[in-house]
Amino acid sequence: MHKRAKLWGVWLVPLIGGLVVASGAYVSVSQEPADARKELSLALQELRSQAAEAALLAEHARRGDLARIFVAEHARQLGTHMRTALVDVGAKGRDAKEPAVTAQAIDQGEIALAALQGVADAPTADAALREAGATLSGTSRALARLDVMIGGSGR
Repeated sequence: MHKRAKLWGVWLVPLIGGLVVASGAYVSVSQEPADARKELSLALQELRSQAAEAALLAEHARRGDLARIFVAEHARQLGTHMRTALVDVGAKGRDAKEPAVTAQAIDQGEIALAALQGVADAPTADAALREAGATLSGTSRALARLDVMIGGSGR
């Protein structure tokens, strides 16, 4: 009886250990794309939020609600945050294996950055601020649609 139990133990213990390792690897691999897509969604939401904030900045600047120096400085700071968010979207997009969405998001982010630069350069020019606000609002909506495409909330 003892020899039979020993024979069972010789092949059963490694088999159980192998199954535990294999199931652990399966769980980590199967959850990775969903987690990566969620991370990409969060990065898209951050970039969208910054574009929406920049659109509000342009709108309030156009109406004359804000001081020129505040508008220029806030636009520059938002630009710095947007550049960081663009890098984050690129990295998260590669992890999520969503090259098309990532490329579109980066394109939209660069459009937003250009519009925001216009706000920083001409914080009192009515026509430039109106155009920048419209561009930034459109960019924000486009980024929300991209977020919905990958299964995010679009908020």
